[in-house]
Order: sequence, then structure tokens, then C-alpha cells
Amino acid sequence: MSNAEVTQQVSAREQQLQKAMLGSDVDALDDLIADELSFTTHLGIVVSKADDLKAHGSGLIHIDSIERAKENVQVLGPHAAVVTVEVKIAGTFAGKPSNGTFRFLRVWQREADDAPFRIIIGQATAVRPPPTS
Repeated sequence: MSNAEVTQQVSAREQQLQKAMLGSDVDALDDLIADELSFTTHLGIVVSKADDLKAHGSGLIHIDSIERAKENVQVLGPHAAVVTVEVKIAGTFAGKPSNGTFRFLRVWQREADDAPFRIIIGQATAVRPPPTS
């Protein structure tokens, strides 16, 4: 499989992820996330796949909008790619407004040529505006 094909497949999975997050679609998220997920939030908390699915399924996390920018897909081979993307998110966490701009890093991996890519590692970093003088 060519790098262009891997990029296309991973970008399509990124779009599916955005849609699943917006709809808190736990079934779709379950398909997109590897069982071994290790995700570090912008607060430094490490969450598992089960934690993420529970947060979406319970309504703890509710996302109203996602605006993506500056996406980059770096292909590591036919079975892995790294995505970095800047995302502006508006929504709620535990019923309180939670809005911000974040830079996400996600490692997408698949077990075989005919298997779908899934997120195995992720991290979010809050993007702060530069200080003004």
C-alpha cells in the first residue's frame, strides 16, 4: 500500500472520529479506538478506551462543535501513521462549558493490510495564545 493510500485511509478515519465525537456515538468510537488505547488529556490525565467510551456514553463529555485546522498525516509504514491536528472544540464537561483550542497527536495503527486503522496512542495539548507585550 502506498503512502498516499495510507494517508487517505487515515484521513477518512479522522473524519469518522470527528463525526463520532460530535454524536457521542459509542459504537463508532469503539470501532475507531484500539483496545490498548493510552490517551493523555490536556490536563495530564491518562485515559483508556473504556474511560473514553464511558465519558461519551454517560454524557460526561458533550461536544457541540469541532473546527479542524493544520492537519498533518505522517505515514510510518503500511500499518501506522501519526496525525497532528489543531482543533477548536466547544462543548461541556460534567455539565459545565468546556471550550478551547487543542493540538492533538494520534497514532493510528492496524494489525494487517485488510484491518482498519485504530487509534492506539493519543495526546491533547491546550493551545495558548502568545503573550502580548
